[in-house]
Amino acid sequence: MSRFGRAFKRVMVVAAIVLAAVRIVLGVRTARLTSKQIRAPAPESVDLDQKRSADRLSKAIQFKTVSGKDRAEIDPQPFLALHAFLKKAFPLTHERLQPEVVGGFSLLYTWEGTDPTRRPFMLMSHIDVVAVEADREAQWTHRGRVRLGPRGVGRQMWGVGDS
Repeated sequence: MSRFGRAFKRVMVVAAIVLAAVRIVLGVRTARLTSKQIRAPAPESVDLDQKRSADRLSKAIQFKTVSGKDRAEIDPQPFLALHAFLKKAFPLTHERLQPEVVGGFSLLYTWEGTDPTRRPFMLMSHIDVVAVEADREAQWTHRGRVRLGPRGVGRQMWGVGDS
């Protein structure tokens, strides 16, 4: 075997040993990981009016809050109408939280806690949908139905922008 061949063989053996050591270390560290999930008490049972909730969801997904890359092409009216709808549909939320409009269209609600020493957390969602090219809109379907607005499918609801 040539000198180059022996050197190459040594390098490959060392690489294999290093790779095996890394795999062992990763395996041991993975096995020793513990959950950092905090334990929280079970939430209180909430009396939910399912029909009213479904009605509000159905109305909310009818707003054509279409966004895009160019802000000049965004129609602000559906966003503003959705803001007004949410304020009317959820008056206690708007009374007890501090709502603010960010970037002209997005909503941010601040909910102050009772203990300022506790760490904050964030719940996030979005109220816009991505525009579909007009010539391809008919291809957006749910079981053969075009996605033009809210539709009930069994116990499911789907519409523009829902998932």
